[in-house]
Amino acid sequence: MEKKSLNIEELSQYLGIKKFNLYPKVERREIPFYKWGRLIMFDKEEIARQALVLLDQIIDIDDPRKALKILTRIWVSHWFW
Repeated sequence: MEKKSLNIEELSQYLGIKKFNLYPKVERREIPFYKWGRLIMFDKEEIARQALVLLDQIIDIDDPRKALKILTRIWVSHWFW
């Protein structure tokens, strides 16, 4: 059975992003999360849904310069995997 909720370590492995890059994103609320006591937890389905939204934004763009700008923003923020 696949885990639905991930802790910060598991999300780091899932996305291929170092933990110290995830903490600022949590503080700025760029990544959906919830707290379980003192633990920061992430819904794996919600993370995947956000990735699909970003991908849809890029695919629906007719202007290649605008698509490149969005891709660059994603790449620079290390959010897209």
